[in-house]
Order: sequence, then C-alpha cells, then structure tokens
Amino acid sequence: MKKYYSLLCALFSLLNGLSNAQYNTIYNFNSSNGRNPRGSLIESANKLYGMTFGGGKQGVGVVFSVDTNGNNYTDLHDFNDTMGEEPYGSLIVVENKLFGMTTNGGPDNAGCIFSLDTNGNGFKLLLNFNDTNGEWPYGSLVFSGNKLLGMTSSGGKYNQGVIFSINTDGSNYKCMFNFNTLTGQSPYGSLLLSGNLLYGMTEGGGVKGYGTIFSIDTSGVTYKKLYDFGDTNGEFPTGDIILIGNKLFGMTDQGGKYGGGNIFSINSNGTDFNNLHNFKDTNGGIPEGSLTISGNKLYGMTSSGGLFSAGTLFSIDSNGSNFSKLIDFGGGSISGEDPWYSSLIASGDVLYGMTNIGAAQYNGVIFSYKDTLNTTSIPELISFINYVSIFPNPASSHIQYAISSKDDKPVKMSVYNVLGEVVATQSLKLTQGTNTFSLNVYGFSSGVYLLQVSTIDGECIASKKFVVE
Repeated sequence: MKKYYSLLCALFSLLNGLSNAQYNTIYNFNSSNGRNPRGSLIESANKLYGMTFGGGKQGVGVVFSVDTNGNNYTDLHDFNDTMGEEPYGSLIVVENKLFGMTTNGGPDNAGCIFSLDTNGNGFKLLLNFNDTNGEWPYGSLVFSGNKLLGMTSSGGKYNQGVIFSINTDGSNYKCMFNFNTLTGQSPYGSLLLSGNLLYGMTEGGGVKGYGTIFSIDTSGVTYKKLYDFGDTNGEFPTGDIILIGNKLFGMTDQGGKYGGGNIFSINSNGTDFNNLHNFKDTNGGIPEGSLTISGNKLYGMTSSGGLFSAGTLFSIDSNGSNFSKLIDFGGGSISGEDPWYSSLIASGDVLYGMTNIGAAQYNGVIFSYKDTLNTTSIPELISFINYVSIFPNPASSHIQYAISSKDDKPVKMSVYNVLGEVVATQSLKLTQGTNTFSLNVYGFSSGVYLLQVSTIDGECIASKKFVVE
C-alpha cells in the first residue's frame, strides 16, 4: 500500500489547502545592488541566481544570489565596461560554477562569455565577442559534455548572428553556423538541446522576414529550417522554445490574430504548426520571454497589456485550452511591472520570476507565485529532508542531484516518467548535510520526469521535477 501511496504522493501531490493563489514580492532591487533585470532566474540548492541589466557599483549590471524566501541577497559580481556589461540572458550552473554572457562591454563593446563560482569568487572572462566571431548575445548558454553552446544576435560572416561552441575553460571557440537572411537572422533567445540536436528561433529573416524555427546538430553540420513565421501565425519570436515529448512550444512577440503575439506548438520535425492562443491587449501582449512547464500547465508572461498595461502572468494547457490570465502586473499588491525578456522558473509548486521595473524605486522585483489550482504540483520538503535540488535542469546527458539531510539515513531514489513508470532507481546512504549524487539520463526520452526520495519501505519523503531535452 505504501508503494502506491508513495507514487501518488509524487505524481499528483494533494492540494495544499490554500483557497487562493499567492503572489509575493520577495525582493526589491535598488540601484546600488542591481536594477532592471531582463533575464530569468535559475535555482540551485535552495538559492536563486540571476543578473540585472543595470545597477551595481559601475551601473552596468550585477550577478546575484538570494534565498528562495528573499533572504540573504548577495551581490556576487559587478560588471564593468572592460569585463562585460548589461547582461540580458540567464545564467547556467555546472557543478559549482555559473556561466553566462553579457550583451555589451569588452574591447569591442560586443559582449562576452564569463564564468564565476557560485560563492562569487573566481570570475573569469572566457571570451570577448567581436564582429568576426559574433556580437551582442541576448540569450543564454546551454551545456553539453564539456562545451558551452550559444548564439549571438549579430556579427559573423553575414553580420546576422552565429551559433557557437566553446569549452568551459574558454578554449576552442568555434563558430558553428552563420545566419543569413533566408536561414534566419538575429536570434534573441537561447538554444534547446535534445540528444544530438539543437533547436532555436530567430527574431527575423526567413522567407517572410518575420523569423524562423530551426534545428542543427551539435557538430554544426546539418542545419534545417523548420518553419517560417509571418502574419497570423506570429512574428518576431524573442524567447526560447521548450520540448514536451515530440512537440516544441513557444511564443512570438508580435503578429497573430490581433497583432500582440501568440502561443504555438509544432512537431520537432517541423510539421503540424498550431496557433494555440492569440494575445489581445486585455489578456496580455508582446510576450518577449519563454514558456515554462509546471505540473500539467504551461506558464508564461507578457511584457505589456493586461488591466494596467504593465504585463500579465498566465497559464494554458498544452493543447491550447483553458487559457487563464492569473496576474495583471502593476496594480494593487502586484508591485512588479513589465517583465521584459524574462521567463518564469518552476521549483516544486512555486514559480519564480522577475520584472524589469516596478516597486517603490522602480528598479524591478523578484517575485514568487503559487497556483493552488494546479493539482499536480509536487511537495518539496517533508520529514528530515531540508531540500532536493537538480542541476543542470533541463538536462541532456546527466544530472547531479543534491539532498540536504538533517540525519544519517538510508533512502531510495526513484525516477518516474509521465506514465508513472519507474525508469531508474538508486539506493543511497545520506549523512547530515548536503549529499550529492549523479545519474546518467542520456538514454531517457525527452520530457518531464519526477525524482522521488523515499524511505527504504517506500514512504515518500521528497520529490523534484526535472526535464530531459
């Protein structure tokens, strides 16, 4: 009986008894510690890491960490013009290092790639972009093997952006692909890694000039344009795409039925494009970020529209049904406004995000949101477990998961797929403090998985979702 209870605990996680969803501003930026974030957060070991576009000692952005409850905000690094400035994208964490990019700064004012220890030490400039090797990256990096992969919005052979790879120590930079007008130009988002394929979007170019969806193998040899945007099917995508099963999901900045952008799905081979939702000013407009999956819902934000013309937070089923505007930014207790180029992240049953402006000093906020109507959210902390974290997430070849324990205990780790089938197990011996383990997920199908920690006799203790690309 405990086995079935354990599985239900992990997969369906009973309602938490709250009657209303909760929005909380957990941190307000000010000019000295950062302002106007235009990327997204990442979560690792119960901490949130992110960057701001401006503010800090030099006024051109910072790297920061903060507890998920808003405590212990730390300015880990202040950017300057010679070592990079004004980051737009998000960080990634590989073991105990953070990797990211800045849009500007460096000798050619074309941006840079950097690494930094999670405690703020060891800042290293890995690469300065220039017109030849790419310039002005607006997205984030992805990790594969010992390589970092990414895109720039400009520069390269045709001055319309590149796809690149570089070793994590900064060596062996390679320009894998040069965008041109027909293949797509000016990518503003990030790459998605699934097996040996990368997926992404460009903000412009293609047959109609309104952007493209593409795939390319990790060696950079086989580039395939999957779709050309235009008019009612959406225009100018600036965020990332996500993969669920064999379908890609994303948003466009403009176009669609009402001109305010749309939500779409398309098979990963480029067939069966579906316009799932068209934004209209009252329910939001101009979604510049990306979608996030949590439980059985897709969540996202728009940068404008809504009741106060300051953006919205919404949810929608993956088949396009049950669109719901959950928040109107800029009014009442919702202190943040205008989440530009920012996306949500899911940690258990809580979503975390940032807004570009808002709050008393109008420098932006970090917030949390809990949708209590999403009944497939997952309990994070039970019994003697302090937290469970997984990185990288999404993953392609392996994950490392950390379990913080209050006691010395033997436990069992099980991984479930969306059908409730066990696809991996490990017997573990926890000691007091943080315990780190590895799991090879290279052969897993793309999709959402559940890592569950249970007692030896099968009682659910804690669980955490992760995505395999």
